[in-house]
Amino acid sequence: MQGITITRKVSLSLTADQWQLYRLDGREAAARSLNIEVESAINSSADRWQADPLIRDALRRWSDFGAADTEGEDVADDILRAFFHG
Repeated sequence: MQGITITRKVSLSLTADQWQLYRLDGREAAARSLNIEVESAINSSADRWQADPLIRDALRRWSDFGAADTEGEDVADDILRAFFHG
């Protein structure tokens, strides 16, 4: 139908514990940055497949905190599934 625009945006406020970051110094700042980067990746993408590599890049940037480990990948997958419904 013409004249209808539906938009959705994700907003994240996950803590370092929720991201399962293991490094102690600077971990909350890393979590805030991850939230911003993952939000941006999802909000600028048309679908999960476009957002996924952007999110993986963000996780790798924060790998010193464990973001690119299995736990961080699982959190990112949960976010993608929740936003893109599967």
